[in-house]
Amino acid sequence: MTFQWVYQAGNTWVPFDGNNNRVLEQFWRSSRNGQVIVNRLPAVVYPRQLQMLVNNNTWVRIVRTGC
Repeated sequence: MTFQWVYQAGNTWVPFDGNNNRVLEQFWRSSRNGQVIVNRLPAVVYPRQLQMLVNNNTWVRIVRTGC
């Protein structure tokens, strides 16, 4: 089964690009946090908490779909 990670942007859920999706899945499977670039901004993802901190100041909800 293929999983897709998405993040909340207002009332819309936006899919991560393929590379970030693979990285997030690796973080999820290894129970660790890590950094990605989203819309040219740095972000720290916390997959187990289903959150992402974008540009050091905005918390964004993330979800793993296809479960």
